[in-house]
Amino acid sequence: MTRVSVIIPVYNVEKYLEKCLESLKNQSLTDIEFICINDGSTDNSLAILKRYAAKDKRFTVISQENQGQGIARNKGLELARGEYIGFVDPDDWVEENMFETLYNKAKELELDIIECNYIDEYEDNRPASNWQTRFKTNKVFCWQNNKKYIFSHMLGACNKLFKADNIKKYKIRFANGRYGEDQYFTIIARLFAKRALHCNNYLYHYLWRNNSSVRNSIYNFDIIYCIEKVKEFLIKEKLYCKLRNEFKKYSSSHLSENYNRIPVEKQEEFKNYIKTYLSDSEYKLFIKRLTTKHSHFMENLFSIKNDYSNGQKVKVITLFGNNFRRAL
Repeated sequence: MTRVSVIIPVYNVEKYLEKCLESLKNQSLTDIEFICINDGSTDNSLAILKRYAAKDKRFTVISQENQGQGIARNKGLELARGEYIGFVDPDDWVEENMFETLYNKAKELELDIIECNYIDEYEDNRPASNWQTRFKTNKVFCWQNNKKYIFSHMLGACNKLFKADNIKKYKIRFANGRYGEDQYFTIIARLFAKRALHCNNYLYHYLWRNNSSVRNSIYNFDIIYCIEKVKEFLIKEKLYCKLRNEFKKYSSSHLSENYNRIPVEKQEEFKNYIKTYLSDSEYKLFIKRLTTKHSHFMENLFSIKNDYSNGQKVKVITLFGNNFRRAL
């Protein structure tokens, strides 16, 4: 059995893809496979993938019609042969020792999930910034030790290794959609993990692109579908009552963040749809997040941050709880 399977969903990223694939090709862990799912690319991405696959047998390329990252990753899960499974987005890159470091620690401690720190990189040449996951411990744990872990940052799948047996046993899959689909996968995987660990190494590079049409468009509606599926799962597994407060904080935070990234003419529709599945208390917390936008007391008094509104990058100035937006 292969030690690690890495799944890469690819759609129209010819500008960034080679840097990503080079970082994978140079991994210090040699017993590894790279499953590249070409999700209907119309640019030169498929040709780049085929070139790498022709030179390195560890690369497998599968093409499908464009269906979104969630379905592409699920296709990769069907093909994965590794003991552990990782994910890399095609515009990101990883340290050469990432998968060896995570795999060795996962095997040593018989982990179901291991998560590492990551580095935010910016296409506009701003200085890179290091990010630690918000749930930090050097000991093996599970969510019953601390309920905050289930919804803690980062909810993306790309700075983690997941034990394949757990993924198969519990049939964990990504939600359909083009944005937020990995949150559902990560949350469910964390719920079923009996042994998890946070690794302090900074091993993953996450690229913030200047013009991401997915992050700043109508696709932000997809987060509603993903959060709805999370709530349905919690209710089905009789965990909702136990995790109600944590879910409320998670849903209100992510829904308010995405609300400001969709076109203005769609924002009322966004709010109305949310009402159909959030409880009254959950919806009130979402509205409160919209008005305060920041959870920290000092930030409500004064803060300056970048954000997106109607697909445009803006500067948000908060002064005594009031938000002022200025286009950049």
